[in-house]
Amino acid sequence: MIDWTTLLLKIYRDTTIAIASAGFLPCIVYESHALCVLVWLNGMLYPFVVGCSRETEEVAHGFKTKKVANNVSIVRLGVILSKDDGILNKLVPLIKYGLGSSIGTGKQYIPWIHIEDLSNIFKFLLVNSELSGTYNAVSPEHTTNKMLINKIANQLNRKIILPNIPEVMLR
Repeated sequence: MIDWTTLLLKIYRDTTIAIASAGFLPCIVYESHALCVLVWLNGMLYPFVVGCSRETEEVAHGFKTKKVANNVSIVRLGVILSKDDGILNKLVPLIKYGLGSSIGTGKQYIPWIHIEDLSNIFKFLLVNSELSGTYNAVSPEHTTNKMLINKIANQLNRKIILPNIPEVMLR
């Protein structure tokens, strides 16, 4: 069986070291389920997506310590909300046609950020390249799965009529 975390961490290390060694300094972006390294190369932005863990953050911060990069900015993200893509594109049709429901107890917290806010954070970090550190980029509101589903339903003038999806059905 393949240990994907170890494999992705190795790819992340090797790729980022190679990019930095070539003179291209990485800007690190951290999601709740993946780590995306954004690299500017010949005027184009190239993303490299790898698994995430505390170890990947330590490796990323090590690039500054080892003087491989001038700075490293890690942005921890939640679910990205956008009317054009992502989770909303999957949830809206389900809720619109009466098939929407919370998962499990519905009490699971869902950290989220709107795509425009995220875009502004990235722009800020790119413009202020002297900044270095780890930043949490999520809404200040504490939102549960049930709250999110109900907010979407309210925006669509719909009611959630189905019971919560049992956790056992999602395994």
